[in-house]
Amino acid sequence: MRMLKNLAVTLIGFGFVAMGIFILATDKTGEDTMLGSIVILFFGAVGLVGLMDLLPTSQPKAQPDGRYLVTASRLRTLVFAFGGLAFAAAGVVMPLSLYLSGEFSIKALIGALGLPFGLGVLWFALRQSGKSGPLYILDADGIESRTGLEWRLAWRDIAGIGVGSAGQNRWLMFETFPHVPDPPGAIASINRRFNMPPYALTTGTSGVNFDALADLVHALWSAQHPPAAPE
Repeated sequence: MRMLKNLAVTLIGFGFVAMGIFILATDKTGEDTMLGSIVILFFGAVGLVGLMDLLPTSQPKAQPDGRYLVTASRLRTLVFAFGGLAFAAAGVVMPLSLYLSGEFSIKALIGALGLPFGLGVLWFALRQSGKSGPLYILDADGIESRTGLEWRLAWRDIAGIGVGSAGQNRWLMFETFPHVPDPPGAIASINRRFNMPPYALTTGTSGVNFDALADLVHALWSAQHPPAAPE
């Protein structure tokens, strides 16, 4: 089902790209140049993101010293960066064109939301691409995050592991024991306000298979939390 959704997103995205190209090719007056360009940018980003999800995923990289690394994929990072730029451009050009044409309305305000969303996606992609090392390091003792909210957490400090999701995105959530402090910073406090553990892991732009990563995390965590012997 997930593959069918990604295939549909890819086909729809590139289908609208073809429509944008047709608009530009048949535009004799130049009035639709802006519209055709935005359609190509916006739906090109949508199609590329769907295509990335159709590509084969990878496994966490096992190291000779027993560690496992999750690193960013340059190709996926570039696609996400392009998507962020496309959304940001649409968030500027769409309301601007409506304003200049005298048709400024609630639609323009909704379209303007593409600017902060696109900049957020771009910032996320550039932040991950700027990492010279791995995004996450897993070993027999714990897990270390080197992206976003940086932290190091021992398996013995984790009381439970859950899975969160929003659309196509999934992440692992680590609930710690009461004596374990949260990472410093405002983001951790915001997460707690919304009943979200501040310790979380997502595959991001790595291209690592989420289920494989989740299985590895559960195996390493379970090794430090053996089931209680029956009485």
